[in-house]
Amino acid sequence: MRIETYYDGVEIHREEKIIYAKFIRPHQVLSTCRAAGGLQDGLGYALNHQSCEPAGHHQRMKPGLWRDSIDYRQWTCDPYGLPPES
Repeated sequence: MRIETYYDGVEIHREEKIIYAKFIRPHQVLSTCRAAGGLQDGLGYALNHQSCEPAGHHQRMKPGLWRDSIDYRQWTCDPYGLPPES
């Protein structure tokens, strides 16, 4: 669900356990992501994903998935139709 569009440059979306910014035009992004960290140009999205519940958490991802940043990004993006490479 799109929440808002800002300065004709970024859309904010929210689904179940993810909030993300979709860049409509190029942005420079400073990221801590292991797979695409640092200062980046040309990213399509920036996202924040809630990977567990604050209480009563039952892990649903395979053990160690979070250690492989490329697999984790794929696991996070696929349910929402986001391209993990961007």
